[in-house]
Amino acid sequence: MGKKIAIILPYRANFNPATAGGLEIGVFYQNKSSTFLDGITVYGGPQDAPYSDVPYRSVPLGAYRMFGKNGGLSRALKNIWDKDLPDMFEVHNRATVFMNLVSLVPDIPSVLYLHNVPQTIKGLKTASERARVLEKASAIVCCSSWVKQRFCEGLSGDFSKLHIVVNGVPRPWEKKPKKEKLILFPNRLIKDKGTELFAEALAHVLPRYPEWRCMFVGAGDQDVLSNLDRILKPLGSRAEVHGLMPYDEILDLFARSSIIGVPVFCDEAFGRTAAEALAAGAALIATNKGGLDDILQRAGICVEPTVESMADALELLVGEREELIKEQEKSWTNFDYSVEQSASQLEAVRERLFEIS
Repeated sequence: MGKKIAIILPYRANFNPATAGGLEIGVFYQNKSSTFLDGITVYGGPQDAPYSDVPYRSVPLGAYRMFGKNGGLSRALKNIWDKDLPDMFEVHNRATVFMNLVSLVPDIPSVLYLHNVPQTIKGLKTASERARVLEKASAIVCCSSWVKQRFCEGLSGDFSKLHIVVNGVPRPWEKKPKKEKLILFPNRLIKDKGTELFAEALAHVLPRYPEWRCMFVGAGDQDVLSNLDRILKPLGSRAEVHGLMPYDEILDLFARSSIIGVPVFCDEAFGRTAAEALAAGAALIATNKGGLDDILQRAGICVEPTVESMADALELLVGEREELIKEQEKSWTNFDYSVEQSASQLEAVRERLFEIS
């Protein structure tokens, strides 16, 4: 019988095709073709219609709710595993859940998988907290080299437990998709993602190019959404703002878009939407915050978080077809974040841990 791997998501994660975010999409694609799939179970909160290709089990907190979501989830999992103990567990982005499970289930390999800046995660904010987690973990997986560097800040010693597994994204197209004169902003519609400044840049540039249109897609802050309506009003029907969409619809938008904007103000742990832009062969406009710098080393136009810088990049791509085609080809050719690569990297970590356990 194959090895059993328990994958624990944040309790509020949406492991379903309708509303999955980047973390959940990554977990799904990494594991649906895994050699360990027959022994994998993903655990988390209740889902109406979870992904069908990867086994999922919702974990009712019941009486454990008194310990909060993280404490309750840890204890509820221990109760489940008393009858069916996995051979390994992987906790995504929840250091407190991870440390609870290490204490409750100490005799199996334990993996903490980080999708965000460690200093923003409860239980990892200080160097001493990260040192304790590193001591207890069998392995810590980081979604980018930049996240690994941030984890190591203030620490010294043996970092062999730290592994980099890139956030692989699917590329379902055999050749670069046919592009429309569409500019896509596919991210949370909040200030930290540069939403309003990118909209202002579009409102400045696109009136001179009436054949172009733009689309904003993502969950949004109400104040930002109101500002978007005001900023984009001069563009009329050429500007659209949408909420969350199923991932297959997002992939279709990536395929059709000529230009994709990721002009964030905050440090990105990896920059999934930027990697997806490369996968679709779209010209990328992005800031080099955090893990985005690695992607921009391969393709894309690096901008400052200002309207002027974003407008200049847009003007270059919209106004100069040769520049647009050059950037699209650079994205398509230099894409290096495949699901297959990510899955292979994670498989190597798992196999190594089983060998030494």
